[in-house]
Amino acid sequence: MSKEIKIGLIGAGWMGKAHTTAFHNARMIFGDDMPVFELVSDVSEDAVAKFAKNMGYNRYTTNWMDVVTDPEIDLVDVATPNCMHYEMAKAALEHGKHVFCEKPLSLSAEQSRELADLANEAFNNALDAQRNGDWAAYGEYLDELEGYLNQMAN
Repeated sequence: MSKEIKIGLIGAGWMGKAHTTAFHNARMIFGDDMPVFELVSDVSEDAVAKFAKNMGYNRYTTNWMDVVTDPEIDLVDVATPNCMHYEMAKAALEHGKHVFCEKPLSLSAEQSRELADLANEAFNNALDAQRNGDWAAYGEYLDELEGYLNQMAN
């Protein structure tokens, strides 16, 4: 039995296009859970209107908060510049949304841990950040990096 997953995309640039293309391909590969391209956001109204039409989104907005607060959205896809990932992913999690975020998840290990904790509390680990390598090694790297940065700060 298939389930629709209504996607809200923040960021209608090159990476937003890459993510949307990947979701289109997921339909062919997995078939069961079908992405519905519900809402896309970008700061440029002309760009987001064109993106919505060309990529098959039902609606568009120039305010990213519309995506995270929309009750129709199941999954928020963050495809914006790196410095915006943390704020947007956090807002989405706080509004009960599943999150798919372009890498890096945030700009610090502390912020990434906070987002992971929010996701675990809300969904029992429904947060994903694109990454290279396996998750266990990535977690060990973050622990090591955090320790190193703390040593440097003291």
